[in-house]
Amino acid sequence: MTPHETLQLHLTALQTSCQSYDAGNRDEAFRMATHLREIFHDTSVSPSLLTQLSSHFIRLLSTSAKKPANLSGAYWPGLIKYELDLQQSLFFCKPKLNATKAADRLVAFKFWWSEEAIYQCEYKKIRRKDLILAASNQANRTIVEPALPQDYSWLVDGSAWKVTLRPDQGPQRDVSLQHAHLAALRQIAHEVLNSPELAKLAGR
Repeated sequence: MTPHETLQLHLTALQTSCQSYDAGNRDEAFRMATHLREIFHDTSVSPSLLTQLSSHFIRLLSTSAKKPANLSGAYWPGLIKYELDLQQSLFFCKPKLNATKAADRLVAFKFWWSEEAIYQCEYKKIRRKDLILAASNQANRTIVEPALPQDYSWLVDGSAWKVTLRPDQGPQRDVSLQHAHLAALRQIAHEVLNSPELAKLAGR
């Protein structure tokens, strides 16, 4: 099988995982991370599909919001939106998909993969590469490359971002943000599937 055909298979599988995620199976985000890793990440023993295709020059869609200039230690999510369900006492993240002002911004692969921050909290930043490697390591239960275990953990447990609920009846309670890592992975998959130059490379 040629690298072009393998890329096509990964993109098709990524699309299937997105459909499953949207139907309520959030764990599909980990499968997305595995496909994204195969497409974009180089190791000493396994070159990425982009490397095999000599295509690191391509541009990819970025839907990341523009980071505020006055951001100082605050929580900033670039790829997701969050919602509060008062009835169920849930505070959770959702991918923005097409609901973004940056829908047509194409950026160089290197910037997209390893330079542009997609989360920031208390001066800690996570980029797409960081998130995808950490999530795929978690999915495979192995550490092939150094990830960001500490920073990734605050995305998983939501401990950095809480809201305080004060119901008319009942005690006050703090609710942590959920699914920050999963929603961002879904949004990254949306970017990849809507990147014209990558689709052309796969012959789609």
